[in-house]
Amino acid sequence: MKILFNDDDVIARKNIEKRIPWAQYGWELIYCAKNGMDALEFMQAHQPDVILTDIKMPVMDGIQMAIIAKDYYPSVKFIFLSGYKDFEYAQQALKLNAIDYLTKPVMTQTLIDVLKKAECLIKQEKKTTYVLEQRYPQICRHFISQLMTNNFTGIDQSVCQALDLRLDNGFGTVGFVDLKSIDSITAQGLMALLKQGCQQWNDAFPGSFFVPLDTTQLFFIFTANHTADKKAFQLKLQQMQAHLNAWLEENLHIYGAFFYGLYFQELQDLYLSYQTAQKTRNNQITDLMSRIQQYIKAEYSNPELTLLNIANHFNINHCYLTSLYKEKYGINLYDYLIQVRMEKAAELLKTTDLKSYQIAELTGYNNGQYFSLSFKKYYGCTVTEFKHNGSADTR
Repeated sequence: MKILFNDDDVIARKNIEKRIPWAQYGWELIYCAKNGMDALEFMQAHQPDVILTDIKMPVMDGIQMAIIAKDYYPSVKFIFLSGYKDFEYAQQALKLNAIDYLTKPVMTQTLIDVLKKAECLIKQEKKTTYVLEQRYPQICRHFISQLMTNNFTGIDQSVCQALDLRLDNGFGTVGFVDLKSIDSITAQGLMALLKQGCQQWNDAFPGSFFVPLDTTQLFFIFTANHTADKKAFQLKLQQMQAHLNAWLEENLHIYGAFFYGLYFQELQDLYLSYQTAQKTRNNQITDLMSRIQQYIKAEYSNPELTLLNIANHFNINHCYLTSLYKEKYGINLYDYLIQVRMEKAAELLKTTDLKSYQIAELTGYNNGQYFSLSFKKYYGCTVTEFKHNGSADTR
């Protein structure tokens, strides 16, 4: 567990290193920041698991720092320290899902107990993430990928029985269902519900196969026996989609985005259907990423534009959106947001006489000092140096 300590008191920063036997607990104190700005700058290159921070500090206080950090690192945990029993501070800490809000002076054992509480939560989340994102999907994907790799030529009676696939005088198709962000339920609870749903759909549509690949995506092979033509099959496909969406709306209050492959009448054509489903989905994802980029270019000046808000605007899970964007473009989505804001800031510096704080406001920064820090980090020079030189040294 990597911990960042943030306090403007130099004595507190020196004492914290000796106060707790970090290595004994398997923890690492990776940095002692002197204010919120210092902490944010360090986090750009080193992401901590836990931020142990004072609240009242010059330059940028702990609450302001946490609000910004939470936008970019949603999984980071906060423990707030304060010399004030201030109800407003406690409320703000609660909104940020803080592990705890401790008033100074804090006993060492109390601090250790709270850090242990944070560690347990982090371990639980990592274990759940591993099981849901690695083990279970690996088993499903391995089985399915083996079939895909062999172009489904290895399908025999036992495989069909395992997947409960039937195709007698009818049609079939392969498809995916993408799900939007759900904040009201844990990942573990969500996966359990999706598995229940898939079992119900397997029973409701004999000869078809439904499985959740993770908490944001379902995979299915849908067949309809004794179907006269493609028009009749398409009607049954629409009924299946309506059935799934009714279940998703009732149980999770969401709807799925469906992507279908080619219709087939022979099981050996499953692979071609799978390929076209992937292509359809990828084309729509490309269109989605393009619309997201256009949205960011139009809304970059809004200080409320965060990863979560962007994901919610497009009805998609923010973790899933981030992974999709990085997979397609090789950079994180929040890096692209910073890029758009920095490029606009540079343009305004070159073409206007606006002050630094005015440009900060126009590019989505409520805090002028954090804007200056981000600008220097991005361009390798200060706003003033950029203004005088007309360009950056490093870009």
